[in-house]
Amino acid sequence: MTLQLSDQLKFGVQTMHRRTEPATGLWLPDAEDGRAMVEMVDRLGYDSLWVGDHLSFAIPILDPFIQLAQAAAYSSRLELGVGVYLLPLRHPGPVAKQVATLDHLSNG
Repeated sequence: MTLQLSDQLKFGVQTMHRRTEPATGLWLPDAEDGRAMVEMVDRLGYDSLWVGDHLSFAIPILDPFIQLAQAAAYSSRLELGVGVYLLPLRHPGPVAKQVATLDHLSNG
């Protein structure tokens, strides 16, 4: 059996939907920040956008499937994925439904 590899190098961006500049005070994720990030990643020519899932973290982390749904609304070109998903902390049935729904509504 031969593993088929692409002869084309692709680049993606992994994000936790958070701002990175030094800031003071409380920061909460914002829908406008998400839209601007997706449009920037798309405009700069990256191939994919990846998000992560953390239930207990020092900063607010949004649900990855909801983030990808938002990203799919603003880019039909980017490949979208979840780099970290804590499946052992969730029942697999609803997760499978969420993933299938997102795949269907975003046209894959």
